[in-house]
Amino acid sequence: MKVKLEKLSSVKKRIFVEIEEEELNKEWEEIYKQLGKEVKVPGFRPGSVPPEVVKMRFKDLAARRLLEKVIPQSFSKIIQDHNFKPVNEPSVSDIKLKDNSLEFIFTVDIIPEFDPPFYREIPLRVEEVKIDEEEVEKLLSNIKEEFKKNQNISLPADLEDKKFCQSLGCKDKEELKTFLKAHLYLAKFNNRLQNLRNQLIEHLVKEKKNLEIPPALLDRYHKEIVNQEIELLKQRGIKEEDIVRIKKHVEERSKPVVEKQLRFYLILEKIAQKEGMEIKEDEQFEDRIISFLLSEADFK
Repeated sequence: MKVKLEKLSSVKKRIFVEIEEEELNKEWEEIYKQLGKEVKVPGFRPGSVPPEVVKMRFKDLAARRLLEKVIPQSFSKIIQDHNFKPVNEPSVSDIKLKDNSLEFIFTVDIIPEFDPPFYREIPLRVEEVKIDEEEVEKLLSNIKEEFKKNQNISLPADLEDKKFCQSLGCKDKEELKTFLKAHLYLAKFNNRLQNLRNQLIEHLVKEKKNLEIPPALLDRYHKEIVNQEIELLKQRGIKEEDIVRIKKHVEERSKPVVEKQLRFYLILEKIAQKEGMEIKEDEQFEDRIISFLLSEADFK
């Protein structure tokens, strides 16, 4: 097989393929042999039609079978030999099939080749997590008001406090305040972690702001996000005519967000490759790489 790769852009390749005579003859032979076992021809026992008869009577069928086998098989081998990562099935054009030669062209979107930005000692602003007594008291008051609304009885203040604390699994008000303080701390800590994550995204994406995203990849994920948002609108009872009107706005608003997230994900994959970290297509992959980046960051 002769292969010529043409770089149309950093995210698109055109691949010229020629299957040479010796290789093609083997494929023809296998196709005709298999068809001889399948087709029915008067005068021959089922499964024993000679190849020359099959060739004479079923050449068009044999040609379709050959293309269906050879074209995908060729693409798989090209990916393996030339080490690039397609993001979609290739389009196939200019197919020229003869008895002793086959030529065709693949066009495919690919993951671009690039070096990751410097990712150690990324400067990150770290907010101190503080819990004020006023915040605890306010939360306590709000929760107690909700508790009182749900109780259809009138109780003395001390008994009311006791039942209120016990409803949240606490023996008294002091223990409840300790619990609420921990709850507030955890909420603020998670917000801080999300803020650090956002800073990482902004830093790395800014460093690779010109990194091109394969159109097929962007289109696929963009459609997924839009469809998810439209489905949520339907679940909320939004009318179909309103959804049609809203959809264009959703598409416009979400596209740059999806593009940014994909750029960040591609950068994370490159960092993982450089660090020799295992890349798995799972929900934890992004979290694992971000944990690594945070461990290497420069907290300010």
